[in-house]
Amino acid sequence: MKFFLALFGVATLLSCGQGSESDNQKIQGILDKLKTNQAIINLSIDNKQFYADTTIFVGNGVVDEKGIKVSLMDKDFGNVIVSIEGDTWYKAKPYMVEFKNGYPTGSNMGSFLVGKITSLKENKGEGYLLSDGFFEIKYLSKEVMVVNVRGSLKQPFGNSTLSPIEGYIIWKVPGYSFESINEIAIPFNDEK
Repeated sequence: MKFFLALFGVATLLSCGQGSESDNQKIQGILDKLKTNQAIINLSIDNKQFYADTTIFVGNGVVDEKGIKVSLMDKDFGNVIVSIEGDTWYKAKPYMVEFKNGYPTGSNMGSFLVGKITSLKENKGEGYLLSDGFFEIKYLSKEVMVVNVRGSLKQPFGNSTLSPIEGYIIWKVPGYSFESINEIAIPFNDEK
């Protein structure tokens, strides 16, 4: 019963949030299809879907006053890591980390890494880190985490060309722990 009340609370928050109605409906539609600690990661890199639409991720992490560190992985070893670090990261809006030339530009540090195995037999993969642009936490609670990302990625080694990225993460009843705090609830922010 508590779970259904929590989902009702999230649905109410989404319907009252500052995000567009169609965005909130899309988020709620995805949440309705997910189970506890499951996430959908929809990322377009170089105008191609990086993960299949049907790929389900599970994850873990920690949220506290000093930052957020989460890792999401699918059954084929696709992985996304999102982190924000800063003494007051949750006190200032918007809740984001912006990057220029591979480095955070604001008072918060952080990272956004994405990767997948392309050939298990040959032990090959494809991975990127956010170099220019931003990621933003649209909502964070014990019931849901929503992250948007937009910008350019680069491969971590060598001088790779930049690859455009745009997408989102929607994670239902995330498998992270809240340390030193009960819960941080972040309402939807205005679109950038």
